[in-house]
Amino acid sequence: ARSRRGLSERLANCSEKYNRRIQSFCHEATAHFAKFAERQRVASILYDDSERAFIPEFPWHRLRKLLAEKLDERGIEFVELEVENQAT
Repeated sequence: ARSRRGLSERLANCSEKYNRRIQSFCHEATAHFAKFAERQRVASILYDDSERAFIPEFPWHRLRKLLAEKLDERGIEFVELEVENQAT
């Protein structure tokens, strides 16, 4: 039981570390993109993340939400394209 608890704790630590890395990446990537769009004086962004085969387990909803927030802060319109059968 003690060894299982230790393994469970290590797995939980790895999971937390992975989630922090993904969260950090999403924040950094969307911030860079929003700043670039602002410098280019873009009025709106058409967002389509329907092609997800290369990273199927990625939290696309988190990336989409952060990007929309960062663009809104800069007054850039975020337009999400409607794609049939799009999983969140």
